[in-house]
Amino acid sequence: MAPKDMCVVIVVATDYDRDGLDQDRAAISEAFNASFEVKLVELIDENIKTVDDIFKSFAKDKEWLDEFEKCKFVAVFCMSHGQADGLIKLTTKNEVEDAGKTMKKINEVADARRHLLCPLFKIKQLDSKLKWLVVQACRGELNNYKPMQKDGEVKIPPKCFCISYCTAEGTISFQKGTGGKIYIQKLCAEIKKDIRGKNLCDILESVNTAVKEEFKTTQGSETYQNAHYVCDCPDYVFPDSSMSVEK
Repeated sequence: MAPKDMCVVIVVATDYDRDGLDQDRAAISEAFNASFEVKLVELIDENIKTVDDIFKSFAKDKEWLDEFEKCKFVAVFCMSHGQADGLIKLTTKNEVEDAGKTMKKINEVADARRHLLCPLFKIKQLDSKLKWLVVQACRGELNNYKPMQKDGEVKIPPKCFCISYCTAEGTISFQKGTGGKIYIQKLCAEIKKDIRGKNLCDILESVNTAVKEEFKTTQGSETYQNAHYVCDCPDYVFPDSSMSVEK
């Protein structure tokens, strides 16, 4: 049996006021492990500074640079509440003194692309490798909107990346009962079929169709959750080292 290609999968998620996270995390892990050797990192209920520090540290950490050198692609799953223009809401709880110790919920608004994708563009070992950001978040109806500041210039021209959104701009996302989010579950089901040797955009089109059909069935409408993606590498095919092994 040919050795599996290695990939890095990073999950950034908030569990507060959201259902189905455990099911979606399990689906992601199972889907990628079916076809690849997976280096999995999970950042659950972390604040923006912690997430930023970890993502920025990748470019300076020798062990991580070695992992990026070996991997074939990186997939980042962002699962949170959200707003239009790629904004997400990460929620954490901090201890505060208030007649004894209580827990205070902290909401932070962040730009998913700037925080979770752009840092990967600065890692030389990922040049020409797929950097895939999957955003499972609503794209509207978030309170306390505030604009984000710019974070300097990207030194390496962005290339070979894809951003997959669970729903269209300005709309919210849904889940089916307690079985996790519709988009994540359909995406993982497609990945689990074995995506080696398959075109990324073809996979996402199949997922989008499945989401639309599921939404039509469960919600009786086609007008809301229509998944969307942006890809600058439409010809990207997932690696399949087994094809090069002599029989």
